[in-house]
Amino acid sequence: MWAMIEKLRIIRGSCTRRMLHGSAPSATAPPDGALAIAARVLTRPLALPPGAALTTSCRASEFEEGYRRSRIESRMSPPSLRVYSVLPTARTLISYRPDSATFAVIGASSYLILFALPLAADVPLLGLAVCTALAVLVADRGETPPRARRLAGAVALFFVSIGLSLLVADDVQRGVVLSRPLVPGALLFVVIAGHFRDLDDTRRLYAAFAVTALAVGAAVLAEAWRHPALDPSALVASLGSPALVVPNDVALLAVAAPLAWALLQSTRRYGTALLAGTSLLVSAGAIAVLQSRVAALAMISGIACSVAARSWRRAAVAVVSVAAVVLTVDAVRGLPLLHKFAPGANPRIALWIAALAMFRDAPWLGQGPHAFGALQDAYAGALVLPPWIPLDERAVPWAHNLYLETLAEQGIVGFLALGVMLATAVRLAYAVVAKARDRDARVLAAGALGSLVAVATAGLVELSFIREWVVVVTFTLLGIISHHTALPLPAPQPLEVPS
Repeated sequence: MWAMIEKLRIIRGSCTRRMLHGSAPSATAPPDGALAIAARVLTRPLALPPGAALTTSCRASEFEEGYRRSRIESRMSPPSLRVYSVLPTARTLISYRPDSATFAVIGASSYLILFALPLAADVPLLGLAVCTALAVLVADRGETPPRARRLAGAVALFFVSIGLSLLVADDVQRGVVLSRPLVPGALLFVVIAGHFRDLDDTRRLYAAFAVTALAVGAAVLAEAWRHPALDPSALVASLGSPALVVPNDVALLAVAAPLAWALLQSTRRYGTALLAGTSLLVSAGAIAVLQSRVAALAMISGIACSVAARSWRRAAVAVVSVAAVVLTVDAVRGLPLLHKFAPGANPRIALWIAALAMFRDAPWLGQGPHAFGALQDAYAGALVLPPWIPLDERAVPWAHNLYLETLAEQGIVGFLALGVMLATAVRLAYAVVAKARDRDARVLAAGALGSLVAVATAGLVELSFIREWVVVVTFTLLGIISHHTALPLPAPQPLEVPS
């Protein structure tokens, strides 16, 4: 067997030398079986145009043809030849070396799927950290495009503003402990922006979002089916998911919806399209079951923005479709979600006024990260409110407005850093949608843009960086946009001039 292997190597070497020197193949009759097929393929000379460089010893189509014919003949060949046909495959598997993109996709996708499950908090984070380290170790150093560096600089500026706010905080330990979600957020941004390779990596990440949304949404619908008398708060508590603490946390599904929509529009695989479409339907049903106005508005605005970036007509169809699913599920349950849109007193207004009072006392660097919950009782108790503004007597750890909360906790510096980060991401994402020549690149970038708009919309009345999923999703979207910004634009196709 080894003599035969050596013989094939000699034939391949002589083939390459003949092609390099332009000599004709030998007239010696090749051996029989699979070795004959390989000899005939490898000794066939290539017709190269003048000045072209020889990049391979045989053409891919010829090698595929020889491989197919050798598989047929190997069934009638001696056992030694069949054993040899397995050796290159085994050797390739043993010598396979994953690149940084492989580790990046595995780490980011697995974390996005596992962080919403009731597991130990360190398990998904440990896997993400290991994959990030491996991606960095095997990465090929290359120059980052200036546009991608711009978004990375905006993200770094936001992290610096958090550090400066910690320096002046009254309770540094509380700020550090509650800032723990920033660790996976930073790792996700680094591994996606710096180590994703192409659009297929983005599709795999979108599929991970779709799996998470499908799992969480299906759990909500199943629990509502088993216990129809439970109110939304009790239903969320019975699930035990770390991603769903209050009913409005179902906004996670709303933020993931534009990504599923983009995946549905860009994939060519039936299974992936089925996953994305099912995720959209289940997410809309779960939002209606939990009666979240914030999630419903975020889902509609995100999908509308994602589709409108490419076509206003399709955006109208998408909005009507999503609204129809939500209203249908809500009608089955007696329209509780629709009744929530009736005008009435909003206890969030008192929280917003308290946040502004905190900002006035510490305008530049704020009260410290996540200090709103510790100071809310003192500031809300000192407010003099008109009768039409109710005061929420419960302990509320966030301001129900991401921007006012950042202003109160991180001051003007943090507020401007957040604004620069989000504005830079939106501008770069829209530039990719408007200028990319590849359709799939435009669709996937529009999905990330729509999800970021959904985060910004829900942040007006609900979201906070004290929630882990908000930090994780936000910095994942920023990483996706940075990755798409760094992708090279495809070269324009030459025009065909009719003869």
